Amino acid sequence: MAGFPTGLPTGATISNGVIPIEQGERYREALQLVLKAWQAREVFAWNGKHYQLPMVNLWPRPIQQPHPPIWIPGSGSATTVEFVVDRDDCFCHLSYFGAKNAETLGDYYWDTVASKGRDANPYRLGFLQLIGVSESDAAAEEYAPHVEYFFHKLLYTPQYYQAIPGYQDYPSLMRGLKAPLRERFDLRGLKYKDFVDRGFLIAGSAATVRDQLTEAVKRLRIGHLLTLLHFGSMPHQLCLKNIDLFCRDVLPHIEGLWDDEWQDRWWPQRLQVARPMASAADGGC
Repeated sequence: MAGFPTGLPTGATISNGVIPIEQGERYREALQLVLKAWQAREVFAWNGKHYQLPMVNLWPRPIQQPHPPIWIPGSGSATTVEFVVDRDDCFCHLSYFGAKNAETLGDYYWDTVASKGRDANPYRLGFLQLIGVSESDAAAEEYAPHVEYFFHKLLYTPQYYQAIPGYQDYPSLMRGLKAPLRERFDLRGLKYKDFVDRGFLIAGSAATVRDQLTEAVKRLRIGHLLTLLHFGSMPHQLCLKNIDLFCRDVLPHIEGLWDDEWQDRWWPQRLQVARPMASAADGGC
């Protein structure tokens, strides 16, 4: 699949000098350019508002035609939600604040899907969740310093970097002021227990993680669960342990949850094959 994030104002404006009000339209033009390059059979010229290319040719071509599945991330913009639903792409909610804090946006997303006449296929929604699996709920505190490092030192960005004037279009700005789709958090004073209690991190024994994940997946109708199993200052061996416990004792219980009713149209065609379900007893992943 191909990911096309709109991007943050910190990267576009501060690092690359893009005029904030132009970022959205530059993104949309670039997406159209890439899509045409993937499908065109002859060299073509592109004379757009922001990009002018006298000769565009792409080789090698993508295997899947007319193009690979497109996934577009979003963190809380109503405009992005509507844009992705209009295009019938996969919307990936990258909030980093967990499923508990995504219900408002999730409800808005599915309301938008229904209002635009799209089907309620769970696979059109992806969601990112931090996860820490250990031998018990108490033992999961081994993830504490690493999740705190992640939120305090890596994810935290001053609000004036995230709200550069002109970056957000008017409809999303008004929506954010009247009825925001996501809550803003001051992460600096929060500790491990706060992150777990608020659902930023789902951590504990395999049974605890399994139960909370299943509830979240069903509540938000998540078809593509993007598991963040390495975060912050986590050392190599702890990351391997997290991956192993998740794949062996959690994943077999939640994968294929929607397969009996829905087809995943946002997965590469050559990977859309029937697969046997691994079980915890098999020790399979």
